[in-house]
Amino acid sequence: MKNSDPKNKDQAPDQQQQSKNQNAIPGQAPAGQPVPDKMGTFYALKFPGFRLLWFGSLFSTFSQWIQQATLSWVVYDMTGSGTLLGTVNGFRLVPNLIISPISGLAADLFDKKKILIYAQLPLLIMTLGMGVLFAFGKVETWHLLTFALLSGIPSAIFQPVRSSVIPVVVPRSALPNAAAMNSGAVTFTRILGPGAAGIMIAALGPSGNFFIQAAAYAMVMASIFIMVLPKAPKKATTLASVKKDFADGFAYCIKNKAVRILMVMALFGPFFIQPFQSLVAIFAKETFHSGPQGFGYLLAASGGGAVLGALVVGSANKVEKRGYIQLFGIIGFGVSIIFFALVTHFWLGLIMMMFTGAFQLFFLTTNQALVQLSVPPKLMGRVSGILSIEAGLLPVGSILSGFSSDVIGEKDTVIIMGAMCIGLGLLLLFFVPMVKNMGPSVAMRAQKELEEKETPSMAQSKV
Repeated sequence: MKNSDPKNKDQAPDQQQQSKNQNAIPGQAPAGQPVPDKMGTFYALKFPGFRLLWFGSLFSTFSQWIQQATLSWVVYDMTGSGTLLGTVNGFRLVPNLIISPISGLAADLFDKKKILIYAQLPLLIMTLGMGVLFAFGKVETWHLLTFALLSGIPSAIFQPVRSSVIPVVVPRSALPNAAAMNSGAVTFTRILGPGAAGIMIAALGPSGNFFIQAAAYAMVMASIFIMVLPKAPKKATTLASVKKDFADGFAYCIKNKAVRILMVMALFGPFFIQPFQSLVAIFAKETFHSGPQGFGYLLAASGGGAVLGALVVGSANKVEKRGYIQLFGIIGFGVSIIFFALVTHFWLGLIMMMFTGAFQLFFLTTNQALVQLSVPPKLMGRVSGILSIEAGLLPVGSILSGFSSDVIGEKDTVIIMGAMCIGLGLLLLFFVPMVKNMGPSVAMRAQKELEEKETPSMAQSKV
């Protein structure tokens, strides 16, 4: 039967789907909004809900980068152990393995706004507590390990829910741009956070860093509080229905070929990409002899490169085969960290860190955007939670990289990591054609085909 409404006839399939899943409320992307001929680099920021989410991300990630840089420097300065350095950084992400999938399910079933606010409150309290311990000189190694582990719990709740909000506040056609802007917020604070952390360690001590983190968490709570989001649909929740909803998220990731491949690629990051950041503290002290300020500048240089990368990805709205951007990113990252491991001059290290930041963002941001395009809004929380499991694997990669730096040295460790990234990129480029051809239309077409296959079977099961 033909659609008699010409307005609906001209809508793109993804817009029709969004129209069914969203209510028109202030701060939310209007349902069925036509796709503009030209999207600027900052197009997603025109939507009020995304603006609030974006500014909240600035404060949240600013505090996280200060925390990571401060913990990294204090742990290595106190112990001189690369293994313990990797362990503390890894402990922060352990909760992702268990909590993130559950949090993602909660995002699909309950009030996202309340979950986000309640997740920030314990972070604020724990950070203030650590600031007090540092101020009175009572910090021991076990305090750092405990804080790293416990602070990871609310973070594991916050991130999947936050990711599930993005498709609610922007139209699906703008998701690649929103993903780039989201990563831009993270990487912009990567410039400010580590650099500020290094300077503040020297000027104020670690206690000042933790008090500033607490203030940033308070700003995050304020931005969430004034954000307008649709109410969670009222649904009778039983143990059986929760189990089914949870299983549906995993089933979708397995059945959708595009999502399956993208998630396998994402699992490479915790072992050979993200652990590199925790080793930078060793290079700052042992290779460049630059102290906490130099350590902050190295991480800030990486953040600067990532911001440039975010601007490039955000401007590439008309690029269809975004798979090439992923592969270019992972190969370029491998090459740049190998060069970083080989240089001995601090200024060359800064240049290489800029390249590592840009290439890492190319890979991770494009991967995230394609996942969001491949998933219907009703499953976004669950899929985001499952995807966050990869962050929970980072402790394994961090501990292994730290242990490797103690055994064979930090330079050889980084060279091996870079070689693995180059090898994976070349393997996918030449032997898995689907990866390089991935783009928005491919991802959304795979989603639509899977939904069409499942609709008859679902209807039959209800008969």
